[in-house]
Amino acid sequence: MKKISFSPMALIGWIFTLIGAIFFIVGACVMIAGIGNSGKGVDVPAVITSIERYTSTSRTSSHKRRTSTNYDVYVDYEYDGEYYTDIELNYYTSSMYEGKEITISIDPDKPWEPINTKFNLLFGGIFGGIGGIFLIIGLALLVKLSKKKALAKRLVQEGCYVEAQIVGSEMSAVRINNRPTYVIRCNYVDPADGNIYSFKSEVLRYDPMLYCEEGDSLRVYVDRNDFTKNYVDISELKNKYIEC
Repeated sequence: MKKISFSPMALIGWIFTLIGAIFFIVGACVMIAGIGNSGKGVDVPAVITSIERYTSTSRTSSHKRRTSTNYDVYVDYEYDGEYYTDIELNYYTSSMYEGKEITISIDPDKPWEPINTKFNLLFGGIFGGIGGIFLIIGLALLVKLSKKKALAKRLVQEGCYVEAQIVGSEMSAVRINNRPTYVIRCNYVDPADGNIYSFKSEVLRYDPMLYCEEGDSLRVYVDRNDFTKNYVDISELKNKYIEC
């Protein structure tokens, strides 16, 4: 059975972009709903009649659990000549206590459902902000990879390359599913002046030294005027990994 080869960095870029887009859209929708509610909300005085406290437990790992404290707040208020009793709010603050008079916002079309515009705006802003950060990181990574791919294509088309010798591999800073990824390093000694040029491959999800040895040659396509612009051709190593 053949294994599927993929670019770990591209995968991370798409994951960040997808998560960022989802968070950003959810945050934007919540904020829009909050802005819409603020336009039609009516402030009315209310009295807190009771605050119910309860705890919930969630599993954070196979061995750890997290316990959190939650509060349900109930209020009484009057609107348009009608009394509403024991109506649950959808928010809680540490300054609340039974008997306290507060101001709540309600929808005139559904006065039995208090709304929390500030919560919507805050929640939407946080969600949208996190999503925006993830989206920017993901798109920046994808753009960077796209430029590298375009550079590699150009260098291969120009056909200028050197034969570099593999000196080993090393783990990169990227981890996928808590597993390390690797890059392969190779050196080229310019026979004209003895200068040593070091090159690094793309990120791989396996240790490439399982399919090659130190001293083996790799073709490295380079810009004739700038060796920092290069592309290490590891297609043969990829094929060995896929076929094994």
